[in-house]
Amino acid sequence: MTRRWLELTMARMDERITVVRAADAEKARRRFAPELPQWRIEYGIGVRRALEWVHAGDCPMSSRGRPATAQSVAQ
Repeated sequence: MTRRWLELTMARMDERITVVRAADAEKARRRFAPELPQWRIEYGIGVRRALEWVHAGDCPMSSRGRPATAQSVAQ
């Protein structure tokens, strides 16, 4: 009798794990990636921190930049 009870308990646990994993996968599919900024402004290092470069928002070289709008880039 104990063996059968364990088998039924394990079967319920397996079903629950399947449901939870499916729910987690659905949540992951619904998450949206953050929208990239249109432009990124990169500032220099030092006291003045002068503007050095303007990068497109998806440029892989703009790790130090800050997001910017088209209006702020035009200034």
